[in-house]
Amino acid sequence: MDGKYIILRKLGQGAYGEVFLTRHAGLSVHRAVKRILKSQDGYCVGRREADVLKRLSHPSLPIIYDVDEDDVYFYIVEEYIEGESLTEYVRRMGGLTEQETCCLAMSICTVLEYMQNNGVICHLDIKPDNIIITTDGLKLLDFGSSLLTGSMTGFVTGTKGYAAPEMYRGGKLSAGCDIYALGVLIRFMLTGRTVKTQHNNFQCSENLKFIIKKCTSLEPEGRYADVSKLYHALEQSQIKSNKRAAANPLVILVVGSHGRVGATHLAVMLSAHFNATRRRCLLITADNGKNSLPIPLYEGVKHISCAGGIYTVEGLTIMPDYGGYAMPMDEKELNKYSVIVRDLGDVETASDDTLKGNGEQDRTIILVAGHTAQELLLYEKAAARLDEAGVGYVSAVNFTDARGYAGIRKEHKMRRAFRIPYCTSPYSFLAESDYIEKTIIQEKTGAYANHRSIRDKWRLWRDAFHLVCSQLSVKRKKKPGSSL
Repeated sequence: MDGKYIILRKLGQGAYGEVFLTRHAGLSVHRAVKRILKSQDGYCVGRREADVLKRLSHPSLPIIYDVDEDDVYFYIVEEYIEGESLTEYVRRMGGLTEQETCCLAMSICTVLEYMQNNGVICHLDIKPDNIIITTDGLKLLDFGSSLLTGSMTGFVTGTKGYAAPEMYRGGKLSAGCDIYALGVLIRFMLTGRTVKTQHNNFQCSENLKFIIKKCTSLEPEGRYADVSKLYHALEQSQIKSNKRAAANPLVILVVGSHGRVGATHLAVMLSAHFNATRRRCLLITADNGKNSLPIPLYEGVKHISCAGGIYTVEGLTIMPDYGGYAMPMDEKELNKYSVIVRDLGDVETASDDTLKGNGEQDRTIILVAGHTAQELLLYEKAAARLDEAGVGYVSAVNFTDARGYAGIRKEHKMRRAFRIPYCTSPYSFLAESDYIEKTIIQEKTGAYANHRSIRDKWRLWRDAFHLVCSQLSVKRKKKPGSSL
């Protein structure tokens, strides 16, 4: 293209061409350049994508900067989007919670409705590989099959399993084709299973199962009339799911392998994040055995109040343990929260009954470990105690970078673990920018994937952390003068 773009690396290969990451020689900015072979079908696909994108402007759609062609290829220059595909994201998470699945599906509905209001009848290739999860939300890609208002159908491509039945038999193409693909996509997000391995035996609410069944009706008339009605159905399902969660709160127990390892710090971070993302959260702090204020405070905390023994710090509700002498909140009040984060202090001071949860079902334990040799010996001792008690847990490694974390996880055989991000202001965790690189969430694999109790614990783990994981899967941007 007259030397305007310097190829940095190949991003992908499709049926009709390739996608490259390039740098504009004059502007020194990154661009994604699609190079499409000018066969009859390939040229139609490339030209259709360019025609679609040039009439659209939406935060969830890529920007098209230029088109060009020579004797062999047709070129499309688009915005380069950093992130991971929905396929990679769902597999890394081992399947998404119902809450996050509905949020992503509703975002796609919003994009499709915008497209339809601007002359694009349907996308016709909705699938996980064409959706990128970024720090700012999702991006919908690949418009080579899209159908424009007033245009001929022409050559239509699609993906087996996601393509609606009428696309195979030459039926009328409509927005119902995208709704069918969305139904299959929702099932993929919930289960983490590809189209080939999907089955109807999966766990979710009856409302969402009905939505999936209606979306994937073999006849277009049996599906939702348009994406706005599907959006409304997902929204109602989400509201009902939140009400159920509030009636049966999820309990997250955070315990340190020893004292001063950061368990309280992590508990505050989690509570602040859940609270800020509209999942009403209560933090119960451990008794510190001292006469000082029974809640954790950090530099920069400005808003704090107390009424009836319940503290409010920076908008977060905190109930101290008070050494077991007082319980200022009854069970009815506790059930108003969808998540309860309880800081247990360290393993040595926590009783077996507390760790086992006294029969509680919706609960999970996070065992916080340090990074030094002495701290890791104490972690192994604490982990052995939990194993002997038959208590399932997730390990969290504090004060380490990505390389150190990888070595620690391997050496100490941490099967389910993540690395705690660096955060100087845990009460404002959503706004905090001091994350170290990338938090790693391990996938469930091998024998553990088929064990029912392990699957249940992973379900609880995902439900507790899917919002946090989304926030922490962002690489920290360097600030001027930063050493990181």
